[in-house]
Amino acid sequence: MPKILFVDDEPAVLAGLRDALRREPFHIFTAQSADQALAYSSRM
Repeated sequence: MPKILFVDDEPAVLAGLRDALRREPFHIFTAQSADQALAYSSRM
């Protein structure tokens, strides 16, 4: 299953993206900073 990482400093934006795409065939990850995104991407 494809993985998507969204990065934004607004939690509401990330929640909206997660909600909008929850039924799509993706694993969705969210990060609120570049550092957090890099940590996620190193584990993907």
